[in-house]
Amino acid sequence: MDQAWAGLGHTIRTGEPGYALVHGQGFWDHLGADAGLAASFDAYMQRGTEQWAPAAAALPIWPQHGSVADVGGGIGLLLAAVLDQHAGLRGILVELAGTAERGQELLADRGLGDRAEVLVGSFFDALPAGADVYVLSHILHDWPDEDALRIL
Repeated sequence: MDQAWAGLGHTIRTGEPGYALVHGQGFWDHLGADAGLAASFDAYMQRGTEQWAPAAAALPIWPQHGSVADVGGGIGLLLAAVLDQHAGLRGILVELAGTAERGQELLADRGLGDRAEVLVGSFFDALPAGADVYVLSHILHDWPDEDALRIL
């Protein structure tokens, strides 16, 4: 990851991400092609999310019953925290294939497998219909404005 900083000059000059210039492919493609890098990224995201997810799950914004779809929710840490604190909710985690598998494991390990469904997909794909709440957490900052609008 530190090597990506070598592309900063390119980013400043062009406004385009420098990651692909340094690594030969974009960040998300790189994660998809390198299981070790993907696991490292998941661990990094997990450390940060574990600090704030319980407080977010405790906010009085969640319905008492129904379902929450966490779109691009990583390995499901926020969804797990919400389901832990709100027994009347069911969850749907929408994530890319490798991360979705790790999310399935995490939700099962936390005893939430019977209340959570994991779907392989992207926030650029059609989302599962009928959820009462759709969550995007730590998503939009990674995308140019046009793509952020498509996601929303």
